[in-house]
Amino acid sequence: MEPDPGDPDVCTPGIWATSQVPRLLNREYDAVVRDLLGVTNVPNAPTGNPSSLLVSDFEGSMTDIAWNSYLVAAESIAAEVMAGENKSRFIACDPAAVACLESTIRDFGRKAFAYLVGRLDSIDEGEGKLLDNTATAWFQEDSDGNSHNLNNLPIFQAGSCGGYFKTGQAVNVEGGKADLAVSVKR
Repeated sequence: MEPDPGDPDVCTPGIWATSQVPRLLNREYDAVVRDLLGVTNVPNAPTGNPSSLLVSDFEGSMTDIAWNSYLVAAESIAAEVMAGENKSRFIACDPAAVACLESTIRDFGRKAFAYLVGRLDSIDEGEGKLLDNTATAWFQEDSDGNSHNLNNLPIFQAGSCGGYFKTGQAVNVEGGKADLAVSVKR
């Protein structure tokens, strides 16, 4: 039996599943920007909220106008972070230093991943938490950005996807084979 294409739990054939994840509602966008960056107000936004720079909430494909509004919002939020009282919360080094921006991006990625995992673990679902029934992964594009290789590339996964994945372990795949390095209780 063919899946019902109108079913919201069924991905549309021919479209990458990751592009079918719904965008945050504007109020959710404001909450994430507040929680991760400490920004609740941007001077050039009509209502002060970062999301007031975005188009109104909508469903469907991303339009050029909507995409450009995200770019404008991102520029405004970045300017507010770098000029505001939250700069030290975001960047802990001199931006002119060689490794500063790379470490800032890594640190922010870790913080964003931890934020997502915390949110998933705070939502009740069935007899557990939403995190128990999903899995999310974080890794950077390259292990060593200067040489663009995958050596020692850390990959972090949280959630068991309903018990499919075993949790509470660290696996070392040095040399091409898995070696269970650490096992901890969840």
